[in-house]
Amino acid sequence: MKRRVIQTFIVLCFGSILCVAPLGANNNLEPNKQTETLLTVNTEQIIETEISIEQNANSIVSTGNDIQQNEIDIVSEKIFEAQQRINALECEDTMEWFKKYKEIQDEYSEWIDKDETIYDYFDESELDLLFHIVETEVRGEDNFDEKVNVASVIFNRIDHEDFPMNLIEILTERPQFSSYISGDYKNVTVTETTILACEYAFQFPDTTNGALWFDSTRGNSWADRNREYIFTDSVGHSFYR
Repeated sequence: MKRRVIQTFIVLCFGSILCVAPLGANNNLEPNKQTETLLTVNTEQIIETEISIEQNANSIVSTGNDIQQNEIDIVSEKIFEAQQRINALECEDTMEWFKKYKEIQDEYSEWIDKDETIYDYFDESELDLLFHIVETEVRGEDNFDEKVNVASVIFNRIDHEDFPMNLIEILTERPQFSSYISGDYKNVTVTETTILACEYAFQFPDTTNGALWFDSTRGNSWADRNREYIFTDSVGHSFYR
């Protein structure tokens, strides 16, 4: 009984749809004409929509370009500002100048490319030996420039074809560093001055004019007899190439 009532309801509804449907159409147009009219209207709407999308896209691109240019301007301004501050540094002491230089690089690290450092190239064990050797050759909190000279010789050797390219091999090769051969390097405490000197020697131009050897026995060494003498620093190290 319920099924029949439902069937009757469906027939009545379907009939109503058939009766109502023609009211929504233009009875003066043939079926094909009606279809053409609808297609034309829909096509125009699609074209208008595409134009609107394109305009919005162009607006987004324009806004993006404005933002990008603004970011470029900010970065350029920050780079210029950092360079001006570095150029304005006035320190008679090289170590103090270097410490302020590092502070500026850290402060502007978001906008500038920081220098490559020893920490980018050498591992902890290599640096530990380097620091101890340099500390033993020039001891104490003072003599920053003289520590830089010793570190410069070591880094010069890495770049020279006559020496190993490995830092550990350069530092332990006999009979190059007496502080390693004697074991004295094990008995020193590395100072901040030594660490900064090694950092500076790596990041800035060579301070020894190409020295590959140094000693403290001016006139009585293999280097003095066989290599070109360059200079002697304030702690008595003579440098050769």
